[in-house]
Amino acid sequence: MKKKTLGELLKPANDYERLVADHVRCRHDAALEAAIVEHQRSIGGCLGYIASCASKKRRAGATCVMMSDEEVYGLAVHWFLDGDTDSGTSPGAPLSASPAPSSAKPAKKPAKAKPAAKKPKAPANRDHGPIQMLFDFGTREVAE
Repeated sequence: MKKKTLGELLKPANDYERLVADHVRCRHDAALEAAIVEHQRSIGGCLGYIASCASKKRRAGATCVMMSDEEVYGLAVHWFLDGDTDSGTSPGAPLSASPAPSSAKPAKKPAKAKPAAKKPKAPANRDHGPIQMLFDFGTREVAE
């Protein structure tokens, strides 16, 4: 079987894959590029690996996971460098949005929020004379 080239392996199929592929290309790391070709790791498989890692981080009942850019790009580099990494999902598999099984521990109730500090009251309206509007200037006669 013919080995795919670096360009073929990093060819993105969508915007998410393009972002990760651009990051990998911008590193200009010869060892990373050699590992990609040697292990024949595709960018689609990389996103599947990142998605599986994110789903492992997901808390019970949560439908999303917050990950920093550094963490996502670090997982991408790890995927390409480590030939033994197995995502356990098909390449590019989306995260499941279903809630965790009912056997999971219920989430703790959030602590009660402290009441907001009271704002100082505004001073009572004092009569400072007629309020002049922007368009009032120049329309009144000047008292001499």
